[in-house]
Amino acid sequence: NIEEALKDVGGALMVKQACDLLCMPYDEMKARLDERSILFYEVPEMYGEGEILIPAFQFQGTFHIPSFHEVWDILINGCATPRVCQFFTHETLVENGRSIRDVLCANPTDDELMAIKQKAEAFAEEFMRQAFEKEES
Repeated sequence: NIEEALKDVGGALMVKQACDLLCMPYDEMKARLDERSILFYEVPEMYGEGEILIPAFQFQGTFHIPSFHEVWDILINGCATPRVCQFFTHETLVENGRSIRDVLCANPTDDELMAIKQKAEAFAEEFMRQAFEKEES
């Protein structure tokens, strides 16, 4: 599950925790969640509204990791939030290398960023292909 996958990369923050981390008023956080400029997922409650959780890996200090939105924009078209999280935190450019998140945090070269974007495109296409095949069967 997504919580387990995020455990080793900072876990997930409740909205108030994210506001505190980013030094952001609640109204601004709410607006950023509404416009989907912050990656989040909702944990359904049995009754009423679910809890919004924000994966911590997307931040470095009080900002998004470098180039986060460029890569997320590629993934968002085909991948659900758990797959987006998996891409940033568990995928690597080379076998047994640093995670995509770690490469981005280290200010990648133009070639590394291009390779990350190409990998994101392939990742999203594979996810969409699998989803399509699942629907067909």
